[in-house]
Amino acid sequence: MLRVGPYTGNSLHAQVLALLHEFGHLVDLLPADGGDEEAKSMQNTAEVLRFCRAEIESKAGRNALLAMH
Repeated sequence: MLRVGPYTGNSLHAQVLALLHEFGHLVDLLPADGGDEEAKSMQNTAEVLRFCRAEIESKAGRNALLAMH
């Protein structure tokens, strides 16, 4: 089963986390983690979660509720 941080891969939470992780590379907030040497990708994901987890969970949950109406 695919996981992105603590989330299942097919969830909105995982998608938002993956986008923020990649955006962090684009704006030079996260170091390169290509090839995942020394588990850099996991460290970078943990860093994104440290700063953005509450927002990821509140926004993703809110969007899911709006889609139901």
